[in-house]
Amino acid sequence: MKKTTKGIAAGAVAVCLLAGMAGSPKKAESLELSIPLYRDEFDINTEIPVDVSVSPDDADIDDLEYFSDSSAVSFTDSVINTGNAEGDYSFYVRSGDIESNILSIHVVDISARNEATRKAEEERLAKEAEEKKAAEEQAAQEAEEKAAAEQAAREAEERAAAEQAAREAEEQKAAEEQAVKEAAEKTVAEQPEADPAPAPQPAEEPVQIVEDQVQEVPVSGTAYLSATGKKYHSIDHCGKMNPNKARKTTISEAEAAGYERCSKCW
Repeated sequence: MKKTTKGIAAGAVAVCLLAGMAGSPKKAESLELSIPLYRDEFDINTEIPVDVSVSPDDADIDDLEYFSDSSAVSFTDSVINTGNAEGDYSFYVRSGDIESNILSIHVVDISARNEATRKAEEERLAKEAEEKKAAEEQAAQEAEEKAAAEQAAREAEERAAAEQAAREAEEQKAAEEQAVKEAAEKTVAEQPEADPAPAPQPAEEPVQIVEDQVQEVPVSGTAYLSATGKKYHSIDHCGKMNPNKARKTTISEAEAAGYERCSKCW
């Protein structure tokens, strides 16, 4: 322990007079140390007042000695100076052969700790701000990618719809053209066949026709009917007849149906 001694300085004459007048001084029977404003922690470079209680109250403690367990702190005249080093320290006093209780205190650098706390808080806030910024940037990027994907999907749907509409328009146009073509073919097929103009015949010399020499057209035999027209023919390709569409029958049946003999092929 570090020791600080408080002695009595007096003249020999005064000591003798006092001793003669008051008798022998009373010795301390017990000593008690306490800190009025005790705390769990004390800051560095702080003076801490200490109360020294003695029993009996009128005991002589002019020879009181102060002890501390480290040179980093000081204890004298009932005051502890915490110095500038953090740590745990102990103190006591002694008068003659009587020792007090031991006081213990915890010393910290409150300013440095507050600075460290402030710095740690700033770092925490900076980290949170950085993480928040990164999260916002990530969210913005994801939103942008989602919007781009949705836009691409809409454009793809619009292209597909336009292509489908174009195909349907082409199919409709082709169907209409086919319908017009079929209608035209049907109209041509349904038109009656025009009788071809009679070929010019060479002038015949008047011939005396003998009644028994006139050849009669038979009422029986084969006849051909065209797809249109009201005449029957002796051949299936008379005039503009289509032999593939000519219908074979008999003369009697054709006449019974109202057909007349074709003068070109009979």
